[in-house]
This record gives sequence, structure tokens and C-alpha cells, in this order.
Amino acid sequence: MEQRLGIIAIFMALLVAMLLASNNAASEADPYVDEVLYSGDSTESEILVQSGRDNATYYRYLILDDYSEAPDNWFETNFNDSGWVLSAAPFGDRSSNGVDPNTDWDTSGSSPYNDDVILIRHKFQVSGIVTSAEIDVAVANFCTPYINGNMIYDDRGGDSRAQEYWNDDAGGTITPSSFTQGENVIAVYARDYVGGWGSSNRQWIDLQIRAQVFQPTNESVIFGDTVLVGVTGGNKGDAEVNEFNLNITSNGTLVKNIFYDTIPAEGYGFSWLEWKPAEIGLNQLNVKVTCNCSDSNLSNNEYTLNLTTVVYSLETTIDEDILIVNQSRSLTKIIQVQNTGDLVDNVTLSTDENLFNNWNVQFTPNNFIIEPNETKIVIVTATLPDSYEDGYYNLSITTESQYNFVTTQALLQRGAYGDVDWRWINSTEEEELYDDINWTKLDFNDEGWKNGSTPFGDSNSETE
Repeated sequence: MEQRLGIIAIFMALLVAMLLASNNAASEADPYVDEVLYSGDSTESEILVQSGRDNATYYRYLILDDYSEAPDNWFETNFNDSGWVLSAAPFGDRSSNGVDPNTDWDTSGSSPYNDDVILIRHKFQVSGIVTSAEIDVAVANFCTPYINGNMIYDDRGGDSRAQEYWNDDAGGTITPSSFTQGENVIAVYARDYVGGWGSSNRQWIDLQIRAQVFQPTNESVIFGDTVLVGVTGGNKGDAEVNEFNLNITSNGTLVKNIFYDTIPAEGYGFSWLEWKPAEIGLNQLNVKVTCNCSDSNLSNNEYTLNLTTVVYSLETTIDEDILIVNQSRSLTKIIQVQNTGDLVDNVTLSTDENLFNNWNVQFTPNNFIIEPNETKIVIVTATLPDSYEDGYYNLSITTESQYNFVTTQALLQRGAYGDVDWRWINSTEEEELYDDINWTKLDFNDEGWKNGSTPFGDSNSETE
């Protein structure tokens, strides 16, 4: 018996020691990069939830005598609202500014009717990643909206006032992280307010949600295009991260550094940058996170995004033999169009001068799809009007790609923005050392000139 008690005592001592060790364990930070996404279309402005005024948007709704009667968790995403009535917004008791309510919500009379409240819920889809969002509200008199169970704001509105599209004091921004890919739920609690005027009650609730949405893709982009890149990540640790830094490079060249002073424990979010891939074909964007913290888990600190760029190119072949037109004044010519790029293209042929509008020029085929390395034979026919005298005419043809694209690049940088080296020499007084234009030519020997950087001036200045 004594031996058993001794064993139990030792076990209890070990258990206490383990608990103390657990309680005294140091918290750790764990900065990480989760994913790197890109979009060739940047962000698109979308209306995620249309107003009932504009679209008769349908909601599940419940009218109660008092908010204390509201079901538990009625604003949560997984709440079962199948027993609620389904009807369209706007909800109200009278026409206002030419807008009629689609669903009657009437709390006419003085107290206790002014305590009547309405709860509404609407499900909507989000395809892409919301980068910013706003809610616009038309309300009389107060409301509290939620997105996926997250309160947007608490009880905004105004006493004894009519709804407006849109009430400034009832609008607001929505935290982008409140949205999820796929199904989302907007839930709103709205209430009337009566200031003692009896029949002065008025009720109204309607809303819309506008957002900027990032649509990630895995498709190739045209060489020279700029893409919007989103980096997801944060801190998986139970201690905050200090000096969280994202070092983003491509082909050994720095693209951008993104720095945050602190990231809280379990913090998560997006960082954004624009990137123009510099290589034709495979490009890699390397993202690495570092911090001024104790990070024992380095396995999630780097991510490489692979992106392929492609080019488009068309080549049109026309034999330049002079075509003799007979008395019918009709001509026929064969040309070849070859797709020498990497992209499937849609080609349009046209004459590039108004002179030929009345020649009835036809291209067969035209507006056609052409695969990479494919060659299309196109027959050109035209009829010269009788008003044209006999003679020689040049018929010019334009071949157009569906990709209307121009790359703009600074060939010479301003010295105010970076070090730009020049060769230079100055004249003395009014004498011109170079009074001809030889010094402007490529092969001019400027070895006797000095080296210098722009800007050139007579004093230092902060002004460009």
C-alpha cells in the first residue's frame, strides 16, 4: 500500500511539473506566405447585391414586436431561415420619392407599435476575391447589417426621417475578409423610431453592396501586359510578428518590398502589387517573408508563382506583280496570312484608305480564327468604278489582330528620377564649339568630352 502511494505521489509530481512547463512555454510567431495569385484584368467593379428598388431582390424576412424575440444567431451564415417568409425589397409602409415598397412593413400608431422590428436575410454568390466593398442603405429609421455573421456597424440611422437612396449616415465600408468564395449572407435588423407624434411612423429598408473583385487566373498573359498580383499570408503563431517584410523578386531583380510593422497572432490578409513579366515564356515571381522575430518554422516562408507570357504575330504575304485589269474592270488577288505567334487570333482584313470604299473590295474569308503556325489563303476581289480613268493604282490592305496592344517603355529616363550618364562639353562665352550637326550623329567621336549625370544646372534644387 505504501509503495502504491509512493508511485501515485511521484506521478502527481510529474503531472504538476508538466503543467507548469506547459504554462511557462514561450509563445511563438510564425510568419508565412500562403498563396500568390494573379489576374490579367486587375479588379472589376461589381454590384454583389442589387437593391430592391432596381431589381426586386428577394429576402427571407421576419417581423417581430420586439428585438428581444429574435431567434438566436439569426444573422449567422448557417442559420436556418426556411420558415421565414420570402418576399422582395424594398420593405416599407408607403410610397416615397416615387419608389413603392414591394413588401409591406407597417408599424402604424404610437407605442408599443414603434417597437416593431424586421429581420431580413439574403444569400448571394461571390466569384473571386473581394478587395474592397461598400454597403449603401435606404432606411427609416435605424438598422444593423451583418455579412456572414460579422457586424458591419451597429444601429445607424436618424430619428423620424424618410428613406433616401442612399442615406449617407447608414452607408459604410465592409471589411474584405468578411466575404467568402461562393455563397455569402447579408442579414439586417431594422427598426422604426417614433418621437411622440403618433401617426408619424414611417418604415423603410433597402440596400445594395458594391465591391471591387479580384478574379485570379492560371491562363497565359500577353508579353508586355501588367498583371495584378495578390499575396495571401500572415501569422500562424500565437505571438505577434514584428517587422513583417515581403521580399518579392523575379529573375534576380527586386520587384517590390512590402513591409508591415506588426502582424497580430493568427493575422491573415492580402498584399497587392503590379508586375510586368520581363521574359517571353516562363516567368517566376519569388516571394519570401522575413521578420524581426523568433521563427522556428521556415517551411512556409517562401512561395514561387509561375506565369507564362505569349506573343502574337501575323505575317501577310502578297505578291507584288502588277495586275492588269480587263474591260470588266474586275480584279482578283490571292494573299496569305500566317499566324507566327503563340496565340489563337481573330484576323480582320480591310483597305486602309478611303479611296477604295467605292471599289467594292471583298475579302474571302474575313474575320476568321487562325491557330498558331496556321496559314490562311484569302481571295481579294474588287470592282473599279467606271468613273476611274485607266492608269496605275495602289490598293493598300491592312491585316488586324484581335489583340489591340501597344507596349510603352521609357527609352531615356529623366535625371530627376534616376542617375542618367551623359557625355558633355560646354562652349566658352558666345563661341559655339560645334556649329554643325555632326555631334548629333551616332558615329561622332565624343571621347574628348566629359562624363556627367543629369540634371544639369547651376545649383542644387528640390524642384524638378
